[in-house]
Amino acid sequence: MEFIALAAQFSLGAVFLVSALPKVLAPRRVIHDIRSYGLLPADVIPIVGYVLGPLELLASVFLLSDVFPEIGAIIAGCLIVVFMGAVGFAIVTKKNLSCACFGLLYRERVGWTTLFRDAFLLAIAALALAGTPTFDSYPNNTDDQILTKYVLQITFTVAALGLAWVSARGWPLWFVWLVRHRRIARSA
Repeated sequence: MEFIALAAQFSLGAVFLVSALPKVLAPRRVIHDIRSYGLLPADVIPIVGYVLGPLELLASVFLLSDVFPEIGAIIAGCLIVVFMGAVGFAIVTKKNLSCACFGLLYRERVGWTTLFRDAFLLAIAALALAGTPTFDSYPNNTDDQILTKYVLQITFTVAALGLAWVSARGWPLWFVWLVRHRRIARSA
C-alpha cells in the first residue's frame, strides 16, 4: 500500500507541476480564462489568476519533495474540488469554454471528460493523503525501498519538468510529435 500511495503522491505532484508552470509564467492568460467562466466578481479575478499558479506550484513542491506531502495533497485536493465546481457550472450552463489546465501542452473543451479527469485526480489526491505519514517514517524500510522511493521521486520530477518546459515554450504536445514524426519520415 505504501508504494501505491507514494506513486499517487509523486504522480499528483508531477501533474500539478506541469499545470503550474504555464500559469506562473503567463498569469494574464489565466486571468482571461477565469473571467470567461463568469463565476467570480471582477475585482477578485486578478487575485485568483496571480495566486493559482504559485499555489499549484507549492502543492507540487510539497508532493514531489516529500516535505509536507499531506499538505500538498490537501491543497491539490481542494483545488481539484474548485476546478470540478467550475467545470460543473460550465456544463450546466452550457458554456462553450476551453480548459487551459496545462497551458498550451493540452487544451480541450470543458465537458464531462474534464469532469471525469478531475474526479480521477481527486481520487489520486485522496490516495496520496491516505498514504501519509511519509515513507521514510516507517521503521522497517530497507535500503532498497528507500532507493526505490528516491528513483520514483526523481523520475516523476524530471518527467514533469520536461513536460512543463515544453508547455512553457508554447509547444503543444501534438506539435512536438508531428515534428518528430516528420523528421523520421523524411530520413526513411
